[in-house]
Amino acid sequence: MKVTAVNYMFNSEEGTKQVAAHFRENPAHTHLQGCEWVSLMHTEQAQVRHPHETDEQTVQRWLRRKLTDLVTGFDPRLADDRAIATGEGNGVEGRIRANSVPGAQRPDVDRQGDVRTRDLHRLVETFVETRERLASEQRNELMLNVTGVGTLKLVDYFRPLQFCDPYTRDRVIFGGATLEGRYGVGFKLRFYDRINELRVYLYVSPQQIDDYRFGRYMRGIIDDGALRKYFTVYALGRLEIGPKGRSMNLVVEDLRHLVIMLGPLK
Repeated sequence: MKVTAVNYMFNSEEGTKQVAAHFRENPAHTHLQGCEWVSLMHTEQAQVRHPHETDEQTVQRWLRRKLTDLVTGFDPRLADDRAIATGEGNGVEGRIRANSVPGAQRPDVDRQGDVRTRDLHRLVETFVETRERLASEQRNELMLNVTGVGTLKLVDYFRPLQFCDPYTRDRVIFGGATLEGRYGVGFKLRFYDRINELRVYLYVSPQQIDDYRFGRYMRGIIDDGALRKYFTVYALGRLEIGPKGRSMNLVVEDLRHLVIMLGPLK
């Protein structure tokens, strides 16, 4: 292959420019797997607007290519007698399967269609991945349609505990917490952040664990917490001031609206 140009590529993490030769395509010589020029070509193509596609849809599609599974619609309503829609899945079940099948590869597709779910686990996984893979400006571009709420930015549907109060509604409240106590198979978590100087707790009763389809999975997370620095809690619930007015409780009626993730090892 013949050198036709020299390209200067800026590495934002190192603050330096890298000089790389750009080769003219030759039918007799294919690019090596993982060649940066092939990746660049696909990235540029992804930003080209498709027919009948708006500029906003183009941006959303381009951002989806960076993610494993981007949820675009969420229905927080709980129903036991429903049929699971194609592609909806369950985040807990998916996580259990992933643990037994190492090295899974994500497909390289455009993901133009909407991906809707009722599963809070799956939505949380999308939110966490956007924080790991996208810059803050890119995260602010992602939109989410929430049944009963409307369309808003994905980042705005998740609200840090420290910015919440008893009037917070229709938002996923999240924050770091540690184990305060065990009550049989139940447990109590204490959050790091306070609200108006009040400690905030989350109590999950033994009955809730017994009634929850994935109660054993949640108990396993709490058991592993002894080896971790903290938990990260995501909940669709409400905040209430404790009986004596000295603390607050994050109340979650149904554990399908609670996600607890393990933090780093101690």
